[in-house]
Amino acid sequence: MGFPMPQSNLPQNDVKPRIYVYDVPRIFTSAQFALAAQPYHNPGCMHRENDRHNVSQGLANAYQAQTYIMERIMNSPHYTTDAGDADYFLIPLWNQCLTESGAHIQPWAAFLRTYILHTWPYWNATGGKNHLLILPDDQGGCDLRNDMPIWANVTYIHHFGLNVPKELEKDHMSPLGCNTPGKDVVIPPMLGNRIGSTWREIQANMNKFGPCPRDTFFFFAGAVGIKGSPEYSGGVREHVYSLYNTTPGYKIIDFRTDQKPNIEGYAADYMTSVFCLAPSGLGWGIRTVISIFYGCIPVVIQDNVSMPYQEYLPWDNFSVRLADNDIANMDAKLKAIPSERIQQLQANIQCVWKKLFWSSVIGQLRDETALDEDAFDVLMLVLRTRLYGQVHNAFRLRADQLCVRKKPAVYNTRPQLCRLPCAPGLPRDGEEQQNDQPNGNGTCHALAK
Repeated sequence: MGFPMPQSNLPQNDVKPRIYVYDVPRIFTSAQFALAAQPYHNPGCMHRENDRHNVSQGLANAYQAQTYIMERIMNSPHYTTDAGDADYFLIPLWNQCLTESGAHIQPWAAFLRTYILHTWPYWNATGGKNHLLILPDDQGGCDLRNDMPIWANVTYIHHFGLNVPKELEKDHMSPLGCNTPGKDVVIPPMLGNRIGSTWREIQANMNKFGPCPRDTFFFFAGAVGIKGSPEYSGGVREHVYSLYNTTPGYKIIDFRTDQKPNIEGYAADYMTSVFCLAPSGLGWGIRTVISIFYGCIPVVIQDNVSMPYQEYLPWDNFSVRLADNDIANMDAKLKAIPSERIQQLQANIQCVWKKLFWSSVIGQLRDETALDEDAFDVLMLVLRTRLYGQVHNAFRLRADQLCVRKKPAVYNTRPQLCRLPCAPGLPRDGEEQQNDQPNGNGTCHALAK
């Protein structure tokens, strides 16, 4: 038995939520895979391919949440084919497949909504309040900004938590944000094979030669800015770079001008740093969860942006949050954090990372098991609590629960997590490669060598 949920008046033995997936014309879903080989088609559409042995392999792409989550739902106890039994209705709008970049999705979305309205009665029954849209693009729900009144009641499941100002929440027409806390769900991006296999390579060396000290105080590597995009990261990257690029103990790499590290060097920098900058980009930022995966304390500087599962996870217990206005004094603020507090943040990171990665979707990355809550389990939990009216702080984990909270036994339908295949360029000699999906008896298919 796992640690009880805070204020756990929720039923413990029912598989909730139950999710019905609309059966829409194939042009919106599976027919898109037939177009994937076309040169104009967005490669981010594909979440799976067959290898030379005709074994299905999952592909790790940060923009593939739509197809992966839909597939995971339909292979879980949460899926129902009885619409009358459903708590939520998933609209399969695969904007990564339908447009070249995933953006400018409004015409497709409007057509799909009209089709649903004329085919099923469930939208009109609630005004769309129990409907889900997965929007993994940089801007998340902002892709539908121009049509917000139409989608006002729908729950966005997206990576970009730029919040609608409270004074504008009622009209849903704010150009300043597209996430409504308590209605929408901010989820972590999907990271997979390269990050997992790289960690295992570096960890193997640490096990052989001893752990590497975290002797870099602050680390960031990435594009500091994009020409012609003054809104890129809200100017945070450029401001940090201009003030701290030559500060002792700081390692800041600008991909535009400095030599870009290879993935092993990139990961090693995270694994040997105390603090790592976690800014946004053109929309959501990926470095928050990368930092956590590699054990570096993320320094989140994203004003008015909700973090993944913020209503459930106590982010102040495994990250440092600063405002844009704090950048000028960032060095002093970070150095004022007591060493005991730093150690506690680092210890909490070693527990919470599992809840921010999609292990039951992508495959095992480190030492997680099927009993650990992963990002999919937390998504289902957040949606479940909404059914019973528990939102925000009402069921947030405490810091002392991060390492002991397990998912309810009723959800333990995958007895084994499968190891990811070796990442390209990082072969593990003598180690058997395995498929990322279990077979019927819960074991993994070994790939022929």
